[in-house]
Amino acid sequence: MRTWLDAHGALNLHTGEAAPAPDPLMVEAASMMVDEQYNGLSSGYGKDAVVQLVRAFASEGLPVDPESWLRAYFVAGGDFRHADSINKLVTEMRSGVKHRVQSRYVDNIFQLISDRVQSRSSTVETLVP
Repeated sequence: MRTWLDAHGALNLHTGEAAPAPDPLMVEAASMMVDEQYNGLSSGYGKDAVVQLVRAFASEGLPVDPESWLRAYFVAGGDFRHADSINKLVTEMRSGVKHRVQSRYVDNIFQLISDRVQSRSSTVETLVP
């Protein structure tokens, strides 16, 4: 529950501060995970998507951190029901487990996500003076 609250910018009553917003690139990738959650994220296409996206981001220097990925997942509209699967997979990946998955995305998926996020932000800047 705390991760969900942090993802939505809830104020920590002890410190008086909100957790930092998730990286927009991670939120975009997490929305791709949300698109696959209809059959679960612990196996099949869902697992393939989670593992391949986290690997792509790790190769670009972003964290293999379950907390960061869960915050992005919740901001993207992810369900509590599948949060345990993401937490488990990312934790295993961080500890060195090599999951066998089928390729769901092209090799340059990070660049495609980055371009998509940049094009959306430039559209917003154009609309808001």
